[in-house]
Amino acid sequence: MSISRPLVTIVTSTYKHEKFLRRAIDSVLCQDYPEIEYLVFNDGSPDGTEEILKSYGRKLTWESQPNMGETATLNKAIGMAKGSLIAKLSSDDYLYPTAISEAVNQFIAQPNLAVVYSDFDLVDEGGRLLETIQKPDFDFISMVRNHLCLPGPGALFRKDIFDQLNGFDTSLRILFDMDFWWRAALIGPFVRIPKSLSAFRHHRNSQSSAGGEQMAVETIRFVKKYYSLPNLPKKILKEKRNALSNAYYAAGMQLAESRGNLAASKRFLVKSFAYSPRNYFKRTNRDKLICFTNVVISPHILPFVKRVLGRDKKSQFH
Repeated sequence: MSISRPLVTIVTSTYKHEKFLRRAIDSVLCQDYPEIEYLVFNDGSPDGTEEILKSYGRKLTWESQPNMGETATLNKAIGMAKGSLIAKLSSDDYLYPTAISEAVNQFIAQPNLAVVYSDFDLVDEGGRLLETIQKPDFDFISMVRNHLCLPGPGALFRKDIFDQLNGFDTSLRILFDMDFWWRAALIGPFVRIPKSLSAFRHHRNSQSSAGGEQMAVETIRFVKKYYSLPNLPKKILKEKRNALSNAYYAAGMQLAESRGNLAASKRFLVKSFAYSPRNYFKRTNRDKLICFTNVVISPHILPFVKRVLGRDKKSQFH
Protein backbone atom coordinates (compact mmCIF):
# COMPACT_ATOMS: atom_id res chain seq x y z
CA MET A 1 0.00 0.00 0.00
CA SER A 2 1.41 3.35 -1.03
CA ILE A 3 1.65 5.76 1.86
CA SER A 4 1.28 8.75 -0.47
CA ARG A 5 -2.44 9.33 -0.99
CA PRO A 6 -3.54 5.71 -1.53
CA LEU A 7 -6.58 5.04 -3.68
CA VAL A 8 -9.67 4.40 -1.56
CA THR A 9 -12.55 2.36 -2.94
CA ILE A 10 -15.96 2.96 -1.36
CA VAL A 11 -18.61 0.33 -2.08
CA THR A 12 -22.37 0.55 -1.65
CA SER A 13 -24.89 -2.24 -2.10
CA THR A 14 -28.40 -0.83 -2.34
CA TYR A 15 -31.81 -2.48 -2.26
CA LYS A 16 -35.08 -0.53 -2.10
CA HIS A 17 -33.41 2.55 -0.61
CA GLU A 18 -34.22 5.13 -3.28
CA LYS A 19 -35.45 7.46 -0.52
CA PHE A 20 -31.98 7.62 1.05
CA LEU A 21 -29.62 6.82 -1.82
CA ARG A 22 -28.87 10.34 -3.06
CA ARG A 23 -27.74 11.44 0.40
CA ALA A 24 -25.33 8.51 0.60
CA ILE A 25 -23.92 9.09 -2.90
CA ASP A 26 -23.60 12.86 -2.46
CA SER A 27 -21.75 12.35 0.82
CA VAL A 28 -19.11 10.31 -1.04
CA LEU A 29 -18.83 12.73 -3.95
CA CYS A 30 -18.34 15.61 -1.49
CA GLN A 31 -15.36 14.05 0.30
CA ASP A 32 -12.32 16.32 0.57
CA TYR A 33 -10.03 13.37 -0.27
CA PRO A 34 -9.32 13.28 -4.03
CA GLU A 35 -8.29 9.65 -4.62
CA ILE A 36 -11.64 7.84 -4.41
CA GLU A 37 -13.20 5.14 -6.55
CA TYR A 38 -16.92 4.74 -5.85
CA LEU A 39 -18.75 1.53 -6.80
CA VAL A 40 -22.53 1.28 -6.35
CA PHE A 41 -24.40 -1.97 -6.98
CA ASN A 42 -28.17 -1.93 -7.40
CA ASP A 43 -29.08 -5.33 -5.99
CA GLY A 44 -32.33 -5.81 -7.89
CA SER A 45 -34.25 -2.88 -6.41
CA PRO A 46 -37.82 -2.76 -7.78
CA ASP A 47 -37.99 1.04 -7.50
CA GLY A 48 -36.35 4.13 -8.97
CA THR A 49 -32.80 3.24 -7.92
CA GLU A 50 -31.48 2.74 -11.45
CA GLU A 51 -32.78 6.13 -12.59
CA ILE A 52 -31.03 7.79 -9.65
CA LEU A 53 -27.75 6.08 -10.54
CA LYS A 54 -28.05 7.07 -14.20
CA SER A 55 -28.46 10.70 -13.18
CA TYR A 56 -24.89 10.81 -11.84
CA GLY A 57 -23.32 10.11 -15.23
CA ARG A 58 -19.63 9.29 -14.89
CA LYS A 59 -19.27 10.55 -11.34
CA LEU A 60 -19.45 6.98 -10.05
CA THR A 61 -19.32 3.41 -11.34
CA TRP A 62 -22.53 1.48 -10.96
CA GLU A 63 -24.16 -1.76 -11.99
CA SER A 64 -27.64 -3.28 -11.70
CA GLN A 65 -28.00 -7.01 -11.06
CA PRO A 66 -30.63 -9.54 -10.01
CA ASN A 67 -30.98 -9.63 -6.24
CA MET A 68 -28.23 -11.71 -4.63
CA GLY A 69 -28.12 -10.23 -1.12
CA GLU A 70 -25.91 -7.61 0.47
CA THR A 71 -23.09 -9.90 1.58
CA ALA A 72 -22.52 -11.50 -1.81
CA THR A 73 -22.89 -8.14 -3.54
CA LEU A 74 -20.27 -6.50 -1.35
CA ASN A 75 -17.87 -9.39 -1.93
CA LYS A 76 -18.37 -8.94 -5.67
CA ALA A 77 -17.86 -5.17 -5.48
CA ILE A 78 -14.75 -5.34 -3.31
CA GLY A 79 -13.35 -8.03 -5.58
CA MET A 80 -13.52 -5.43 -8.39
CA ALA A 81 -12.02 -2.63 -6.28
CA LYS A 82 -8.78 -1.01 -7.39
CA GLY A 83 -8.10 0.73 -4.09
CA SER A 84 -5.72 -0.55 -1.43
CA LEU A 85 -8.11 0.78 1.23
CA ILE A 86 -11.82 -0.06 1.31
CA ALA A 87 -14.87 1.49 2.94
CA LYS A 88 -18.36 -0.02 3.00
CA LEU A 89 -21.17 2.53 3.06
CA SER A 90 -24.77 1.39 3.41
CA SER A 91 -27.15 3.22 1.11
CA ASP A 92 -29.17 4.62 4.03
CA ASP A 93 -26.10 6.01 5.84
CA TYR A 94 -23.81 8.89 4.87
CA LEU A 95 -20.35 10.30 5.46
CA TYR A 96 -19.22 13.71 6.62
CA PRO A 97 -16.81 15.54 4.26
CA THR A 98 -13.53 14.70 6.03
CA ALA A 99 -14.35 11.06 6.87
CA ILE A 100 -12.04 9.46 4.31
CA SER A 101 -9.14 11.91 4.57
CA GLU A 102 -8.99 11.61 8.35
CA ALA A 103 -9.05 7.81 8.18
CA VAL A 104 -6.38 7.72 5.46
CA ASN A 105 -4.12 9.91 7.60
CA GLN A 106 -4.21 7.22 10.27
CA PHE A 107 -3.08 4.58 7.77
CA ILE A 108 -0.30 6.83 6.50
CA ALA A 109 0.93 7.30 10.07
CA GLN A 110 0.56 3.57 10.92
CA PRO A 111 0.65 1.39 7.78
CA ASN A 112 0.34 -1.82 9.83
CA LEU A 113 -3.23 -0.98 10.87
CA ALA A 114 -6.02 -3.32 9.80
CA VAL A 115 -9.00 -1.01 10.37
CA VAL A 116 -9.66 2.65 11.18
CA TYR A 117 -13.06 3.56 12.62
CA SER A 118 -14.63 6.60 14.22
CA ASP A 119 -17.57 7.71 16.32
CA PHE A 120 -20.80 8.36 14.42
CA ASP A 121 -24.15 10.08 14.74
CA LEU A 122 -27.36 8.12 15.06
CA VAL A 123 -30.04 9.90 13.01
CA ASP A 124 -33.71 9.24 12.34
CA GLU A 125 -35.39 8.62 9.01
CA GLY A 126 -35.36 12.33 8.20
CA GLY A 127 -31.72 12.81 9.17
CA ARG A 128 -32.38 14.45 12.54
CA LEU A 129 -29.75 13.77 15.17
CA LEU A 130 -30.83 11.32 17.87
CA GLU A 131 -27.49 10.88 19.63
CA THR A 132 -23.77 10.66 18.99
CA ILE A 133 -22.38 7.16 19.44
CA GLN A 134 -18.97 7.33 21.07
CA LYS A 135 -17.24 4.04 20.38
CA PRO A 136 -14.67 2.65 22.81
CA ASP A 137 -11.01 2.60 21.85
CA PHE A 138 -9.83 -0.66 20.37
CA ASP A 139 -9.32 -3.50 22.83
CA PHE A 140 -9.23 -6.94 21.20
CA ILE A 141 -10.11 -8.89 24.33
CA SER A 142 -12.93 -6.54 25.32
CA MET A 143 -14.37 -6.63 21.80
CA VAL A 144 -14.73 -10.42 21.84
CA ARG A 145 -15.59 -10.79 25.53
CA ASN A 146 -18.27 -8.09 25.53
CA HIS A 147 -19.72 -8.82 22.09
CA LEU A 148 -18.85 -5.46 20.54
CA CYS A 149 -19.02 -4.31 16.95
CA LEU A 150 -16.54 -1.44 17.08
CA PRO A 151 -16.52 -0.03 13.52
CA GLY A 152 -19.56 1.80 12.27
CA PRO A 153 -20.34 3.47 8.92
CA GLY A 154 -17.34 4.69 6.98
CA ALA A 155 -14.76 2.43 8.63
CA LEU A 156 -11.71 1.96 6.42
CA PHE A 157 -9.89 -1.37 6.08
CA ARG A 158 -7.05 -2.79 4.03
CA LYS A 159 -8.03 -4.72 0.91
CA ASP A 160 -5.18 -7.21 1.35
CA ILE A 161 -6.69 -8.23 4.70
CA PHE A 162 -10.12 -8.60 3.08
CA ASP A 163 -8.56 -10.87 0.45
CA GLN A 164 -6.65 -12.85 3.07
CA LEU A 165 -9.89 -13.52 4.98
CA ASN A 166 -11.81 -14.46 1.81
CA GLY A 167 -14.15 -11.54 2.29
CA PHE A 168 -17.45 -11.45 4.15
CA ASP A 169 -19.08 -14.72 5.16
CA THR A 170 -22.02 -15.14 2.78
CA SER A 171 -23.79 -17.48 5.20
CA LEU A 172 -24.44 -14.44 7.41
CA ARG A 173 -27.10 -11.98 6.27
CA ILE A 174 -26.97 -9.41 9.08
CA LEU A 175 -23.81 -9.82 11.17
CA PHE A 176 -21.34 -10.44 8.35
CA ASP A 177 -19.54 -7.18 9.12
CA MET A 178 -19.13 -7.92 12.84
CA ASP A 179 -17.82 -11.37 11.95
CA PHE A 180 -15.33 -9.76 9.57
CA TRP A 181 -14.09 -7.20 12.13
CA TRP A 182 -13.43 -9.94 14.68
CA ARG A 183 -11.46 -11.95 12.13
CA ALA A 184 -9.57 -8.87 10.92
CA ALA A 185 -8.47 -8.19 14.50
CA LEU A 186 -6.49 -11.44 14.36
CA ILE A 187 -4.31 -9.87 11.65
CA GLY A 188 -3.76 -6.28 12.73
CA PRO A 189 -4.77 -3.56 15.17
CA PHE A 190 -7.64 -1.10 14.87
CA VAL A 191 -7.52 2.62 15.61
CA ARG A 192 -10.43 4.81 16.65
CA ILE A 193 -10.79 8.44 15.63
CA PRO A 194 -12.58 10.06 18.60
CA LYS A 195 -14.80 12.18 16.40
CA SER A 196 -18.14 11.70 14.64
CA LEU A 197 -17.39 11.32 10.92
CA SER A 198 -20.56 9.66 9.61
CA ALA A 199 -24.25 9.13 10.23
CA PHE A 200 -26.10 5.86 10.81
CA ARG A 201 -29.75 6.12 9.89
CA HIS A 202 -32.17 4.32 12.21
CA HIS A 203 -35.49 3.49 10.58
CA ARG A 204 -37.98 0.66 10.71
CA ASN A 205 -36.89 -0.85 7.40
CA SER A 206 -33.17 -0.91 8.19
CA GLN A 207 -31.61 -4.36 8.37
CA SER A 208 -30.36 -3.88 11.93
CA SER A 209 -33.83 -2.83 13.09
CA ALA A 210 -35.61 -5.71 11.39
CA GLY A 211 -33.25 -8.49 12.40
CA GLY A 212 -35.48 -10.25 14.92
CA GLU A 213 -35.05 -13.97 15.30
CA GLN A 214 -32.61 -14.31 12.40
CA MET A 215 -30.28 -11.77 13.98
CA ALA A 216 -30.48 -13.61 17.30
CA VAL A 217 -29.60 -16.93 15.67
CA GLU A 218 -26.75 -15.36 13.68
CA THR A 219 -25.39 -13.81 16.86
CA ILE A 220 -24.79 -17.23 18.38
CA ARG A 221 -23.70 -18.91 15.16
CA PHE A 222 -20.97 -16.46 14.28
CA VAL A 223 -19.47 -16.46 17.80
CA LYS A 224 -19.38 -20.27 17.85
CA LYS A 225 -17.85 -20.22 14.37
CA TYR A 226 -15.25 -17.72 15.55
CA TYR A 227 -14.23 -20.02 18.38
CA SER A 228 -13.82 -22.88 15.91
CA LEU A 229 -11.05 -20.99 14.10
CA PRO A 230 -7.59 -22.54 14.42
CA ASN A 231 -4.78 -20.82 16.31
CA LEU A 232 -6.86 -18.31 18.25
CA PRO A 233 -4.68 -16.43 20.76
CA LYS A 234 -4.73 -17.89 24.27
CA LYS A 235 -6.01 -14.60 25.67
CA ILE A 236 -9.07 -14.91 23.39
CA LEU A 237 -9.60 -18.61 24.14
CA LYS A 238 -9.72 -17.77 27.85
CA GLU A 239 -12.70 -15.51 27.17
CA LYS A 240 -14.82 -18.17 25.45
CA ARG A 241 -17.40 -18.62 28.22
CA ASN A 242 -17.75 -14.87 28.77
CA ALA A 243 -18.00 -14.31 25.01
CA LEU A 244 -20.75 -16.92 24.65
CA SER A 245 -22.52 -15.59 27.73
CA ASN A 246 -22.63 -12.09 26.27
CA ALA A 247 -23.60 -13.41 22.83
CA TYR A 248 -26.56 -15.33 24.25
CA TYR A 249 -27.51 -12.26 26.28
CA ALA A 250 -27.43 -10.06 23.16
CA ALA A 251 -29.52 -12.59 21.24
CA GLY A 252 -32.06 -12.92 24.06
CA MET A 253 -32.48 -9.18 24.40
CA GLN A 254 -32.80 -8.73 20.63
CA LEU A 255 -35.84 -11.00 20.75
CA ALA A 256 -37.26 -9.38 23.88
CA GLU A 257 -36.89 -5.84 22.54
CA SER A 258 -38.33 -6.71 19.14
CA ARG A 259 -41.34 -8.38 20.77
CA GLY A 260 -40.22 -11.58 19.09
CA ASN A 261 -40.34 -15.12 20.42
CA LEU A 262 -40.47 -14.63 24.20
CA ALA A 263 -39.92 -18.32 24.92
CA ALA A 264 -36.78 -18.30 22.76
CA SER A 265 -35.67 -15.06 24.43
CA LYS A 266 -35.88 -16.72 27.83
CA ARG A 267 -33.94 -19.76 26.58
CA PHE A 268 -31.16 -17.57 25.23
CA LEU A 269 -30.92 -15.63 28.50
CA VAL A 270 -30.87 -18.78 30.62
CA LYS A 271 -28.01 -20.12 28.48
CA SER A 272 -26.24 -16.79 28.88
CA PHE A 273 -26.45 -17.07 32.66
CA ALA A 274 -25.35 -20.72 32.58
CA TYR A 275 -22.22 -19.94 30.55
CA SER A 276 -21.00 -17.34 33.03
CA PRO A 277 -23.06 -16.58 36.18
CA ARG A 278 -20.24 -14.34 37.38
CA ASN A 279 -20.77 -12.19 34.33
CA TYR A 280 -24.10 -11.04 35.79
CA PHE A 281 -22.72 -10.02 39.15
CA LYS A 282 -19.95 -7.73 37.97
CA ARG A 283 -20.58 -4.15 39.01
CA THR A 284 -20.45 -3.03 35.38
CA ASN A 285 -23.05 -5.63 34.32
CA ARG A 286 -25.83 -4.99 36.81
CA ASP A 287 -28.17 -3.80 34.06
CA LYS A 288 -27.89 -7.30 32.64
CA LEU A 289 -29.06 -8.83 35.89
CA ILE A 290 -32.00 -6.42 35.96
CA CYS A 291 -32.99 -7.30 32.38
CA PHE A 292 -32.55 -11.02 33.07
CA THR A 293 -34.82 -10.74 36.10
CA ASN A 294 -37.47 -8.88 34.15
CA VAL A 295 -37.58 -11.28 31.18
CA VAL A 296 -36.79 -14.66 32.73
CA ILE A 297 -38.09 -14.46 36.30
CA SER A 298 -40.70 -11.76 36.86
CA PRO A 299 -40.94 -7.98 36.54
CA HIS A 300 -42.70 -7.96 39.92
CA ILE A 301 -39.44 -8.58 41.80
CA LEU A 302 -37.48 -5.86 39.97
CA PRO A 303 -37.89 -3.35 42.84
CA PHE A 304 -36.40 -5.89 45.25
CA VAL A 305 -33.49 -6.69 42.91
CA LYS A 306 -32.76 -3.00 42.41
CA ARG A 307 -32.77 -2.40 46.16
CA VAL A 308 -30.35 -5.27 46.65
CA LEU A 309 -28.10 -3.84 43.96
CA GLY A 310 -28.37 -0.39 45.47
CA ARG A 311 -29.85 1.07 42.34
CA ASP A 312 -32.39 3.85 42.20
CA LYS A 313 -32.19 4.61 38.50
CA LYS A 314 -35.01 3.10 36.47
CA SER A 315 -34.13 0.27 34.14
CA GLN A 316 -35.10 0.47 30.47
CA PHE A 317 -37.56 -2.34 31.31
CA HIS A 318 -39.65 -0.66 34.01
